[in-house]
Amino acid sequence: MPYAIQDVRDEVIFKNDHGNYREKFAWLIRLFNDEIKEGLDMYRGTSDDVRAIITKAIEKNMPLRACGSLWSLSKAPYVRGAHIFSVNEMDDEDLKFKMFLKAEHLSDPSDEQEHILFAQCGNLIKDLSAFSEKEGRSLMTSGASNGQTIAGAIGTGVHGSSINVGSIQDTVVGLHIIKGTSPEDSIYIERASVPIVSNSFVGSIGATLVRDDDLFEAALVSLGAFGYVHGVAMRTRKLYMLSNFIRKVDISDAYRYLQTSSIVGTPMDIPGLDPEWLFHIKFYINQYRQKDNVRAEIIYDLSDDVRTDLETLAQPEFLKYNKDFLLEFAKLIAAIADELIPKKIDKQLPTDGEKEIGLLSEIFGDTTNMRDGQFACAVAVDVSRTEELVKLMMKPFESKKQKKIPSVFSFRFVPKSKALMAFTKYPMNCIIGIDGIDTRSTRKYLKRITRAMFDSGIPHTWHWGKINYMDRDFVVKMYGDDWRK
Repeated sequence: MPYAIQDVRDEVIFKNDHGNYREKFAWLIRLFNDEIKEGLDMYRGTSDDVRAIITKAIEKNMPLRACGSLWSLSKAPYVRGAHIFSVNEMDDEDLKFKMFLKAEHLSDPSDEQEHILFAQCGNLIKDLSAFSEKEGRSLMTSGASNGQTIAGAIGTGVHGSSINVGSIQDTVVGLHIIKGTSPEDSIYIERASVPIVSNSFVGSIGATLVRDDDLFEAALVSLGAFGYVHGVAMRTRKLYMLSNFIRKVDISDAYRYLQTSSIVGTPMDIPGLDPEWLFHIKFYINQYRQKDNVRAEIIYDLSDDVRTDLETLAQPEFLKYNKDFLLEFAKLIAAIADELIPKKIDKQLPTDGEKEIGLLSEIFGDTTNMRDGQFACAVAVDVSRTEELVKLMMKPFESKKQKKIPSVFSFRFVPKSKALMAFTKYPMNCIIGIDGIDTRSTRKYLKRITRAMFDSGIPHTWHWGKINYMDRDFVVKMYGDDWRK
């Protein structure tokens, strides 16, 4: 059966993977590709099913939302009405459609070397990595974790792992969106300034071609509000290797990088590797022990040639710490004495001197420490204002009256996105993360600091898919109303 709609009783609730909220909803919809069909026939059949689901929702006056892999910590994928759960959620990953476009699919056949990947939404980031690697290709960037679906990762603006590429949505060149009940409501949007696909390809997926730069940038990070995102076309690159080094540094080293964007002559400058090869850098901070205790994660791109003796860099196993840093604290940590929390945080920091080498999908691999009650938020700020904002966020911890929170601070860097509603909106963004356990003290701290940051006048934005306390006034102030037009 291509799709199934189930009335939901009170005992069935909508719960995200991180377990930080639970809500009632009315319809549970499971959408499947038809296994009898193959390739684009299968894909078009599911398009028809999506329109049928939209028709039923309209008849019942039922709010409808596609919810991806439930990775979001915010309530962005939630409505009280109906939810469409991932395509072929429990089936073979090969049944989630994906293909590399060929010359006949492109407006300029010479662009075939661009290796554009077209993927049905419902594919996880790790699915697309595995599929691409079989073809000697790789995603250009990813988030720190790989459990998001491709539409969810784009729609909430998941920030990337590379200082040069941007976020995941910045590699996207086309969107297939189903916005209504008729065949004309199946549209494929791309930039008029950068046409990619041919009319014949758009016809083969049962869509109407729309080329409009402003509409495309508005639809990229849309929180699902533009319709059902059915397929995505994105750029890939030749398979590449990364080397990751962990160094213990001082908070002053992190602040110096904010000022210079350079690791030359610093503890992050790894002998034998050119600083120009820097792919990613992230600082992990124990807010209670900042002096000479910060960890730097320094990742170099080794893709263009064998730039060094890889055997000297290799690690027999990949490092165990998780780069999204959703801490492996037991939930009982909320009850332990305040004075023990700083030591517990120290144990979660990556270890000085460790190293690893691997593909993008290996370095930024599976999140293995998922459990209920996790906390994560992220703030984007221009690098020029980051030190000022970090010190403001750290200010409460100077008071002995402030109850300690079982979380770790970090910051990483990603370039500006063209997407209208992307939270990475500054020329070079510093992403300040707070990751740990969702306790009353943590929530109280976040509410307090949200107000203090707003009052400071320092321009900043919040990650749409993580915990935040944005309100309408804040969103209008930071983004304006253009997205709604």
